[in-house]
Amino acid sequence: MQSLVFVALAGSRRIAAAVLDNECGRLSQAGMVPLEFSPRALVAGTHNRVLYAAGNRQGQGRLVSLSYSFEHGRVGFERLGSVSVPGIEPATLTIDPSGNYLVAPWYVSGCVTVHRIEDDGSLGAAPTELRETEPHAHDAVFAPGGARLVVPHTCPADSLHAFSFDAANGRLTPEASVLPGVPPASGPRDLAYHPDLPVLYVLGEQGGHVTAHWYDSETFALRHIRTVGLRSGGDSGETAAARLILAADGKSLYASDRGGGAIVGFCLDEAGAPKRFGRWSCEPNVRAVGLDASGGFLLCAGQQSNHLSAYRIDSVTGELVLTDRKKLFGVWPWHVPYDEVLGRVIGSRPWAMSVVPLRT
Repeated sequence: MQSLVFVALAGSRRIAAAVLDNECGRLSQAGMVPLEFSPRALVAGTHNRVLYAAGNRQGQGRLVSLSYSFEHGRVGFERLGSVSVPGIEPATLTIDPSGNYLVAPWYVSGCVTVHRIEDDGSLGAAPTELRETEPHAHDAVFAPGGARLVVPHTCPADSLHAFSFDAANGRLTPEASVLPGVPPASGPRDLAYHPDLPVLYVLGEQGGHVTAHWYDSETFALRHIRTVGLRSGGDSGETAAARLILAADGKSLYASDRGGGAIVGFCLDEAGAPKRFGRWSCEPNVRAVGLDASGGFLLCAGQQSNHLSAYRIDSVTGELVLTDRKKLFGVWPWHVPYDEVLGRVIGSRPWAMSVVPLRT
């Protein structure tokens, strides 16, 4: 099986494509497409071969939709359209579980937008929802079932905003603004839900830790379980945590430490509580991390190194082993959504990868 990896190159205003061989873990370049703005976030559609990118242009947010094809080891792109958004600096893109709406939190503007995905994969000209929150909105994650959207905000807000989501019309209704049970100035940035337990994991960007909470599915009230740092007490330097990925089997978590250029692994006990078990050097300033559809490989891109790396995940221990490393086409790899073209979606997460099986 093969997989497509789409990489947003903010410095050169391009999206690059690479192919991952899911047997041996090798990477190969597969094409690119230029844009009129610097892409900051990407996600692949769930019902068709469409890629969505977000960035800024002339003081406004911009969303573009691109259909793509895969033939003879190369990726071709065709532009479907673009829309302007009254937001600045997109943090990520995500698609609701129905596959009918694209959601974007805007970091500088402190808002969340929702756009309908039309039958041809293009986006509706006007958002179905534009909801103001607080500055530094950084993620948008649907709770299991898709009826609730949670948006974390880094410092100074240090908060999670919960909204009920109406999949019939793409509207959001505020439910709660809650402070996660972590120290002040921790900077909640990225979220992950346990696949079987009512447990929410919160990655603190400035605090450099992962916090686990039990959550009430009705009220979204949180109860703190455990907080674990990305580094041991003897490690020094700024952490700058960026991305949180939950393994498909629900037994481990992986977080990226941009300051230390590392991926950190956490094993999860039967109650969902995390415990740090490994740390692996990777690309400098590793902003984007994701898993392939099988859960057998972890990929990451470094903003300073301009490289994409693939790691095999040991199915027993969770340890990471580098299988390949390739230089990217342009500069500043910002975001790495990952797509295996036309199939069941495993996950669609901010600053990382959107995964579906490849059919040729």
